[in-house]
Amino acid sequence: MVTIAGARSVVVADPPARSADEAVPQVALEPNPADLDLAYHRLLARRDPRYLLPAVENVAMLSLGAVRYFRDQARLDNLDFDGLGPRFSLDAWRYDNNGFPINFIWHPVDGAQYHVFARASDLSLPMSVLYAGVSSMIWEAGIEFQERLSINDALVTTGAGTSLGEFVHWLGRYLESAPEPRPWHAVARWGLTTTRAAHNAALGHDRLRPHTTADALGLSSDIWHRFEFFAGVGLGRLEGDAGAAAGSGPRPELATLGTVRAHGELAALPGYLTAPVLDRSFVEANLTSARLRVLGGDDAIGLDLATDAVLIGHHHQRLPLDRAGHATTIGVALGFHYRRDLIGAWTDRVAQLHLPGLALDHHVHVGEVTARARLRAHIDFAGMHAAGYGRWRAANPDGVDKAILRKRGYYFGWGPSASLELEVGRPGYAIGGALGYARYDSDEGLDRTQEDVTVDVTAGDRLWTWDAWLRVGAPSGRAFLEARLEEVDRAGAVGDVDARDRLRTFSLSVGTTR
Repeated sequence: MVTIAGARSVVVADPPARSADEAVPQVALEPNPADLDLAYHRLLARRDPRYLLPAVENVAMLSLGAVRYFRDQARLDNLDFDGLGPRFSLDAWRYDNNGFPINFIWHPVDGAQYHVFARASDLSLPMSVLYAGVSSMIWEAGIEFQERLSINDALVTTGAGTSLGEFVHWLGRYLESAPEPRPWHAVARWGLTTTRAAHNAALGHDRLRPHTTADALGLSSDIWHRFEFFAGVGLGRLEGDAGAAAGSGPRPELATLGTVRAHGELAALPGYLTAPVLDRSFVEANLTSARLRVLGGDDAIGLDLATDAVLIGHHHQRLPLDRAGHATTIGVALGFHYRRDLIGAWTDRVAQLHLPGLALDHHVHVGEVTARARLRAHIDFAGMHAAGYGRWRAANPDGVDKAILRKRGYYFGWGPSASLELEVGRPGYAIGGALGYARYDSDEGLDRTQEDVTVDVTAGDRLWTWDAWLRVGAPSGRAFLEARLEEVDRAGAVGDVDARDRLRTFSLSVGTTR
């Protein structure tokens, strides 16, 4: 049965028929705690951890990167560090001045690959983080030995790589878990989780879970899932300094947009949101999620990627059948968010590494009505587009400011962030909203060319985001229509130059849940 529940789908497998010769009890609709314990420990058991294989794979990946690095003469122009002795001083650590996608997409992807190599070899979460961190430092201190050590790379490669890598890891675990495989399962495994599929094929590992209950996709219900896919069109309304710079005068700039979105959530807790009673502590990032949005249009292109991994926590659940119940998860989450939109005069470059912080999820079920609240609070390391930099530079033509501002137009900063999401729904209907806040101040004194800086200008931003949605679909179906209203409100400053921009979009989409 699939229902739209607070703008999400809830998938519950029909009760399975037991066979007399089964060696492991199945997790039925009303499993007992002993069955859930057994399913959990079997799910988390590491069959054959291999410590050498991911080390060899990471070295091979670093070697390929080194060949590309030393062939790139433009990168070699950045050589700015002499001798090995200063390597061991704090002065060796600076922020680099690479492009925004390199620092905040390619480094997280590299870190996720380091991490997934270790996870695919059945290593634990802490050991996988260690492998990724060591690999990152080999690149920073070894291959780039003639460059200053990059603070932002050390943070983002391992931190964002862990958040992204954990979702890929658990997606791979889920896609290989079918009690009875279907033809499309192999296509999904190789297409979405290639590293793990290749490991299993090379090592001859059969990861099927034949004595577990199949969910609606034919995969094991030991890993709860929620997947959503959207395609739609929208209208963007730009207000503020960017709109004025585009020559729109008092009227806001408008843009027609096409969007494709995908959301995914995974919970490696057998019985999650299905068992009447469940109490479980976890330490292996058992709850992960990811969302991706791509938009395009006339003079518009954008990418938005976010991941979240609850590294450790406790889940408490009381969901008696046909009665009101609740489920609560509290833990420590690590997250990553990258957004780069170019919509007319609107330029939005935001990268947030959400350092380990508070995660709180709460579900309430009353009959067919479900409600969900999700809270996150973090201290962040961020890369932010400096909207007012052009005007500040025009007013201060003689000073030498940060290389990252001068060359790339963004800055590195630190600050708090928080987000709250609420959803209420019943079969066929859902209404929800989300609110996010972040505030960042630039970090001075650590620019790559700090010795040349004569005006170490400060920068900062306050960022509000909110969205609201309404979904309508058939009570027993998986397809729905969604109307969504979103707003991004940014107020920033570079020195004494303020900038304020707001982008509001309205979209209509067709969506499906699986």
